Amino acid sequence: MIVDLSKYSSLKIGGVERVDIIDNIEDIKQYNQKYKNHYIVGGAYNILFSPTPPPLVMLGDSFSYIKKETIDNKEVLIVGAKTSSRELFKHCKKNDIKNFEFLYKLPATVGGLVFMNAGLKDDEICPKILSIKTSDGEILGKDLIKKCKYRDGGIKKGVLIYEVVFEIEYGFDNQKVKLYKQLRSNQPKDASAGSCFKNTKDYFVAKLLDEAGMKGKCIGNMEFSKKHCNFLINKNKIQNANNYKDAIELINLAKSKVKEKFNVDIELEIKVL
Repeated sequence: MIVDLSKYSSLKIGGVERVDIIDNIEDIKQYNQKYKNHYIVGGAYNILFSPTPPPLVMLGDSFSYIKKETIDNKEVLIVGAKTSSRELFKHCKKNDIKNFEFLYKLPATVGGLVFMNAGLKDDEICPKILSIKTSDGEILGKDLIKKCKYRDGGIKKGVLIYEVVFEIEYGFDNQKVKLYKQLRSNQPKDASAGSCFKNTKDYFVAKLLDEAGMKGKCIGNMEFSKKHCNFLINKNKIQNANNYKDAIELINLAKSKVKEKFNVDIELEIKVL
């Protein structure tokens, strides 16, 4: 399939590229032979595409589903990895299922959530997983949790996640949703890829960027947001040949300024392809 990445990605940067589509289980079985060197794209909510990205692959819509089943006397949700976080949140709210309140306004596919161990504050996706199905076989949640880190699901690069199983617990908490809504109220609505850099156990990166003079810092159409300076935004949502170059220049400037002022090396959270 031919995809205009500047329209598909949340950052609105990228060219027109071929993206291979995984449509069924037979495709999954052939994944390691045909697509092992491809980069897996979900909703492209945290990706900065260069003008020359690697070969790309994504799951087709047949992997977007939410099913309720009983396994070993446990009620579980079986969720296709193409399913959006928005759809999973809506399903859990409608059916009074708790532990997924943090997905409010967190754009992603379920596969991306797991790969990134996405979350908000101390609430993350990995501890909620019973198992995942991947191109390398099934991984149990108890084994996955040993590898999970902050914004890292412990999945090896090139491994395709296509299904996730969660145990159901009831009692959806609207108070949590209100809290998460408040926590996200300072996030810009401009075209972005979410948080640009990872927080650390010692530092809130937005504070470091602010004190290093990066808030509102702009090169071309790219800017570290005045509203939340750990958000790299495409101000005018305009695709042009310079946006990728300007974004990289701004990212490198931020790293050097923070290193110079605080002697701290900050790590990208967004993926640069």
